[in-house]
Amino acid sequence: MLADLAVGKPEWARRRLYAIIVEADLFGYPNVFKPTGESSVEGLPPSDFTIAIQSDGRQHDIEWVDRSSLSPDATRLRKMLRAVRALLVELPSVQQLPQSRMFCL
Repeated sequence: MLADLAVGKPEWARRRLYAIIVEADLFGYPNVFKPTGESSVEGLPPSDFTIAIQSDGRQHDIEWVDRSSLSPDATRLRKMLRAVRALLVELPSVQQLPQSRMFCL
């Protein structure tokens, strides 16, 4: 759950996470998000996501199989996920972890 990412984090990180979620308008997505239209990549396996958010007593879950749709809503979700990852990588607690030996092609 995205809300769990904020627990125990510095104030600046919680504020940025909140801004990222608000900008993505996650409450505006259906529970099962299936964008239509063209795909930007053919032949790669899709990525499965379940995004759970909670704010002001509301909870919303989004299930999404990302097949690299070019739809604006799919692009916005990918942008949000990249921003959350970048935020987590910036955290001092993450910076202190040993260097990863994994790589992605």
